[in-house]
Amino acid sequence: MTKSTSTITILGAGAIGQLLYRQCSSQINAAIDVQLLVKQHSTSTQTALVFDDIEGHRHQYNGHVISLSDNDLSARLASTQLLIVCVKAYQVNNALNNVINALPGDCHVLLLHNGMGPHLTVANILAPFTGMGLSIGTTSQAALKHSQWHIEQTGNGLTTIGHIQGTPIAPQLMQLLNDAIPALALSDNILNALWKKLVINCAINPLTAIEQCRNGQLSEKQYQTRINAIIEECVTVAKADDVVINLTEMQSIVAKVIASTANNYSSMRQDIHFQRPTEIQQINGYVVSRAAKHQLNVPVNQKMVNKIIMIETLQHS
Repeated sequence: MTKSTSTITILGAGAIGQLLYRQCSSQINAAIDVQLLVKQHSTSTQTALVFDDIEGHRHQYNGHVISLSDNDLSARLASTQLLIVCVKAYQVNNALNNVINALPGDCHVLLLHNGMGPHLTVANILAPFTGMGLSIGTTSQAALKHSQWHIEQTGNGLTTIGHIQGTPIAPQLMQLLNDAIPALALSDNILNALWKKLVINCAINPLTAIEQCRNGQLSEKQYQTRINAIIEECVTVAKADDVVINLTEMQSIVAKVIASTANNYSSMRQDIHFQRPTEIQQINGYVVSRAAKHQLNVPVNQKMVNKIIMIETLQHS
């Protein structure tokens, strides 16, 4: 990398992190490099990656992967102008604290994860770094991780990004993202978009995790009362947070997502299946915490939180 080159660093090599890496690194731009930053990696070098696109075509290519344990991490991140954080919601704060002092003073941070909440802490982490900026986003793209370096894109969808504080994303980097990511939209009201995505996750994720089923099973009649109650509670809490969401529209959106992703497994279903920690506290748990702040009762969302926590506890007892 030359000193004049800007770098997009993607923190986290899960399915979405690797999907974004594939999309961004496929853009030919001599002035912008793209690299994956992971917790542990043997060497900071080219790594063989496999990507199965949505049409079923397989692509094998070399990716630039670096490690948080690299002794020369500051040098590896010296030209990073955009850090895209694609780890689990409960990992965001620790992940950012591990790299913040190695990032350039004018780096922009983009959070892209399920759930809500971490952006409030990240905003405080970045506050002393006056040259840095923060954006948050949400994506309906879907991918499945088959092995450490093999992913399959399983769904297209809208990706929405919105600026929160500090310096905006540099125009040339924003242009690359726009060229690389299908259906990318910029929002002046990103919290509204995030709440809508949150409601979808609240309705689908815990139920599919509890039932250990694909998303499409939730279209059955037996689930409709619970799904509608979850949505109604979320819309009420969002309103208390000054985010207005139309209840009927939201019910329609959730039904369409269930239908369009019928063959997919939700991330929480996968986490429970593989006995990994879930993001329940940043999904339904976020609704519960905001409801408590406004002295609102959300019994169905609370029940979802309790059930998932109980399953996690039993798995690790």
